[in-house]
Amino acid sequence: MALRVVSNYLRLPKKTFQIIDTLAYHAKSLYNVGLYNVRQHSATHRENRAILQGIRPDLTSGVEVLVGSYLPYTRKKSSPFKEYSTYVQSKENENYGLLHSDAAQQTLMSVEEAYKSYFELLALYRNGQLEYRPGSPKYLPKDGRFKLAFPRAHLAIRGRFVTLGMSHKFRKQHGLTGKELTFPIPPCIKPHQIREVTILPVNNGMAYKIEFCYRVPTQPHPLDPDQYLAIDLGLNNFATMVDTATGAAVILDGKRIKSINRWYNKENARLQSIKDKQGITGITKRQARSSTRSANHPMEGSGGSSGGYTRVLWEP
Repeated sequence: MALRVVSNYLRLPKKTFQIIDTLAYHAKSLYNVGLYNVRQHSATHRENRAILQGIRPDLTSGVEVLVGSYLPYTRKKSSPFKEYSTYVQSKENENYGLLHSDAAQQTLMSVEEAYKSYFELLALYRNGQLEYRPGSPKYLPKDGRFKLAFPRAHLAIRGRFVTLGMSHKFRKQHGLTGKELTFPIPPCIKPHQIREVTILPVNNGMAYKIEFCYRVPTQPHPLDPDQYLAIDLGLNNFATMVDTATGAAVILDGKRIKSINRWYNKENARLQSIKDKQGITGITKRQARSSTRSANHPMEGSGGSSGGYTRVLWEP
């Protein structure tokens, strides 16, 4: 089985947008709470280990068991140090209660993933396999937003629609029914295939994407080691490809992509100039829309829109 992802921008009514934006804000705050607890834990036990090293070196190994490399998301119930986990130390925070339990737990797991990646990079640096020392995970901006991830277990799927959960506390606080976050399932996905639904903030919450992660059966394809596709990357010709199986030669036009990119850069510079004169900080909505269109335009063209970006040089 293989996992695939379908991502779409959300066009939301004002009320639904405000709900998602508020939840993404609480997710950001909870992420920072989890990060703070991990940092405090590491700092405290590094200090304790240093003290023990000078007084009772024989006890240092016991502290190492407690510290590990970072504060984990959770520990086994049988562990004598089970209270030393990001989950236990963060679940009493008000932001945890305002999020659905699935989204809150996934947010705290993201803290563990960030620190796991950091320590793996740190090990590479100490072994001389990385040139620059990696920095520890940073706090998210005060006015930032964070993703909302909902695993399959508690998704409410009815027909071709999926409803994302909200905590009782949040629904009561905002006078909601719990059905506000209902979205259609993309036609290419069968409801039983869904494994996770994620809401992603774009440009710090100016827009939102919804991602459906779903599982599909994999079918092995017979490969012929004597056949290959040669690809030559360039600028004016973005890619020139020759398929030895059919003998077809195809060019992806790079001039048009460069032209589109140049136009969007000029447009962004114009908007930036206006913004600077007005003393506006951060990215504006028009800049965000322009950035999104700039990213999507080449993909739309390569998908067969008018004009296209593909030229067939030779087709037997």
